[in-house]
Amino acid sequence: MINLAAAETLPTDMPAFMRTSAAVAEIAYLGPEPDRWRPNIAPDLNRVSSSDHFFRYEAAEALGPLPRRRYDYLQLLDEQRARHPELKAQLTAPSIGTLPWGVEEVYDRLVCAFFDYRLVTGDIPASAGVDMEPMTKADLPQIEDAALYYAGWLGHYVGDGSMPLHASIHVHGWAGPSNPNGYNTKGSIHHQFEVLADDAIAANKVTAKEVEGYIPAPHAVGDPFSESLSYLRREGEYAEHVYRLDKQGALTGTGTPEADEFIARRIAEGGAMLRDLIYSAWLQSKLLEAPAVPNAVKLEAR
Repeated sequence: MINLAAAETLPTDMPAFMRTSAAVAEIAYLGPEPDRWRPNIAPDLNRVSSSDHFFRYEAAEALGPLPRRRYDYLQLLDEQRARHPELKAQLTAPSIGTLPWGVEEVYDRLVCAFFDYRLVTGDIPASAGVDMEPMTKADLPQIEDAALYYAGWLGHYVGDGSMPLHASIHVHGWAGPSNPNGYNTKGSIHHQFEVLADDAIAANKVTAKEVEGYIPAPHAVGDPFSESLSYLRREGEYAEHVYRLDKQGALTGTGTPEADEFIARRIAEGGAMLRDLIYSAWLQSKLLEAPAVPNAVKLEAR
């Protein structure tokens, strides 16, 4: 649904191949793609990519500015474990997550695919690709396929981020020593909320038309990594709302109208973020070098 909403609301100045009915269907199909990398048949792939599905913003904010590059982030975690050996189990990528780096890396792949498209269609000078393997217009179908694949793959991580429990420490029950509101501490809440969302979509209580009605006009993303961090924090802060719905009994049975609207709005924020990243990748692909951005970004509070 998130990928579908993003694909159906792409700006009209995107290339036509991204906006056909077949392209929309392909991007939507690819939304669940990383969940198809099954641990029983691809255990190494599953193990190395599993932390790209989540990000515990509350744990990450204590680290200070977050490096843009994945391996610098891993080095930062190594340094933090050396300073705080009592927290070594928590100060790891599998504990905090790597979703923003997953987004950044797939986004860059999409930029490169769009760059190739511009190159072979003459939108940028041929000299820009002088050090690349030769490509011609005959390669356009494959270039277009690559762009659709990256756009769809990107949507999985963006979509995971719109699920509040994927962006918070409260992923499998209310975490931490303080629980004054008596929220659920059982891991089943995560599964219950996702099943409720799936069922609401299947029952047409949450529709693409409704979701797209909540999506604002497109805008260019200035710094994808920084905006991804802000987006994840914003979505993670809705975690308590999920627990309030649970206390009201709204995560069982057929849910409630309030829960349905909450789900639709989270899907809409995911769709808007994905749509804007795809659009920004297209705009950035015309540049002959990447824009200047800071090497590290602070996870700012709202």
